[in-house]
Amino acid sequence: MTSATAALTEPQKRSLEVTLRLAEKALDSMQHLLGERKAGILYRPVSGLAPGQQEELLALAGQAKNIIGRLAADFGLEPVEEPLDQQLAAIFSSVWCDLEDVRPDKLKRYGDVDPTLGETLEPALAELIELVVRIADTARQNRA
Repeated sequence: MTSATAALTEPQKRSLEVTLRLAEKALDSMQHLLGERKAGILYRPVSGLAPGQQEELLALAGQAKNIIGRLAADFGLEPVEEPLDQQLAAIFSSVWCDLEDVRPDKLKRYGDVDPTLGETLEPALAELIELVVRIADTARQNRA
C-alpha cells in the first residue's frame, strides 16, 4: 500500500473514484462534442466558440485527464466496467417513457388536442415506441 493509498479510508477512496470518474466522463463528453458534430433530423449542433477556443478546451481536457490519471495511479484507483448493454437499456427505457408522454391523450395537459392527431400522430408514435422498446429489450438480452 502506497502512502497516498494509506491516507484514504475505503469510503473516501470510493468517493474519490466516483468523482474522478464523473469528471473524466464530462471531459470525454466535451472531447466528443468538440470532435464530430453530426447533425440529426431534429437538431443541428453549432459551436458558438471563438477561433482557438476549441483547441484550448481540448488542451485543457488533456491536462485534466493527465491529472486524473496521476491521481488514479497515486491512490490505486481502478477502472470499473460499465456494461454497454445496461447503458443502452437504461437510455432507451427513458426514451420510451418520454415518448409515451407525447401521445395525443397525454398532450391534453398542454391544451385542447385536435382529434385528427389520433389518426396522424398516434400510429407513428406507436410504431416508434415499439421500436424503442425493442431496442431496450434487445440490449437487455445478454448474448456475450
